[in-house]
Amino acid sequence: MNSEGNSYFCTTVQGLEYFLVQEIKEKLQVEQVECKNGNVLFSTGSDVDSLHSLKSAERLLIKVDHRCVKFPNGRGKCRKKIKQITESISTWEKSLQVWKHFQERQNNIEDECSVEAESCNSGETCNNDDVWRKRENDSEHLDKRMRTETSDSDVAMDAHSGKSIERGGMLKDDDENQHLSMETSEIDKLSYNNTATENVRFRITCKCVGKAKKYHSPQEFAICMGTCLARKFGWQIDVRKPQLEILVFVTPTDFLIGFPTTHDYLSKRSYIKKTGMRSTIAWCMCQLAELQSGHLLLDPMCASGIIVLEALKSCKKVYCIGCDHHSRQLEQAALNIQYASMNETMQLMQTDAKGIPLKMNSVDRVICDLPFGLHHNTHIDIKQFYLSFLGEVTRVVKSNGRAVLLTSAVMVDYLIKVMTGEKSRLWRVVSAEHQNKDITDKDEEAVVEMCPSVACWIKVETHFLKVGLASAYICVFRKK
Repeated sequence: MNSEGNSYFCTTVQGLEYFLVQEIKEKLQVEQVECKNGNVLFSTGSDVDSLHSLKSAERLLIKVDHRCVKFPNGRGKCRKKIKQITESISTWEKSLQVWKHFQERQNNIEDECSVEAESCNSGETCNNDDVWRKRENDSEHLDKRMRTETSDSDVAMDAHSGKSIERGGMLKDDDENQHLSMETSEIDKLSYNNTATENVRFRITCKCVGKAKKYHSPQEFAICMGTCLARKFGWQIDVRKPQLEILVFVTPTDFLIGFPTTHDYLSKRSYIKKTGMRSTIAWCMCQLAELQSGHLLLDPMCASGIIVLEALKSCKKVYCIGCDHHSRQLEQAALNIQYASMNETMQLMQTDAKGIPLKMNSVDRVICDLPFGLHHNTHIDIKQFYLSFLGEVTRVVKSNGRAVLLTSAVMVDYLIKVMTGEKSRLWRVVSAEHQNKDITDKDEEAVVEMCPSVACWIKVETHFLKVGLASAYICVFRKK
């Protein structure tokens, strides 16, 4: 790989760009990082393993081209502009060589895993559990259909043919908009090393954002660019079994093209067997908790245990307790913990979050994905639940302890009011359909009267997140 550095960009959840920028600067020693419409752009000479170690990134892409351009509204003029840009880009082949380097590295890792596994099967001692988990994970990926991130404006075109929402489910790995499916085989994987420039099988997926989505068709971009690349380089368009995925991001002012370095998302962790909450969000919440060695961390509604797993990966000497009312959720959490070999520092308990069976002032940190209130019969039900739950959190957390809580935009003001007693509504972002569910001043005053012991927290910071059409907040509190 070029020692002087190659250009990349990462995609992430809207609102997590700050965490991704800081992580890139810290891990990759990069000084200049640029954010453009949710994408984080940078250049580095770091190795493949370092690049793939980014925890707050959804995907890592090799940057082919990025330019500021405004496309005309006319269909014919727009197609002409796309062709001009595609033919003027001089970095197609260079980016392809960088992409090949990533594929070779990935194949080498898989080969090493196979050799280690064969040694174990032949009777030799093998203590590396990660090898087995990696091998199992890779085989599952080969058997599954490959998935490519799309939305209503994301389209892959052949140029020749023209956790439930209640648990923050809109933030889950498996609920990420819609996905375009295609088949893979061992032959496709092995062919990466022998891919010549003139016989690359590719497809294009285009995502239009903002006003660009209204005035321009993703199909037009995919068809025009695909035709130009096939004519210029002799590449073969293959929607079902492409070797190379080309992602195009179009905004009213920007045009960005990249090659994903892996088929799967970076957010799909090798140590997580049962998916749940988005691992990128869980990792960022753990960073906000400022975990230290010896801390006792509690997740009162752990579900499949994604938060505690990310916490243990971030700080291995943290002790974690995961609670959940549903036995099925705890079964999935137990599978994840066993899969990640984290049994020694992790304990699961089946209990109601409104009655946590822990002593007073015994917990250093609480991290939790709160119910969003969309599955309760009335808005009063979720308010009462919040009061009971936050009262328990206040009871078990030590002085100067932290609580990092994920909640919906509808409930964020109520959460802040209960925890701190503040009357500010600066963080209220409520859509029209939720206006009738707003909490009145009378309700807020009742909070202090009903549960005065809860309002003993200081609000440290809040972070807004948006995934698709759903909005949420990460709120960080410190106990007085």
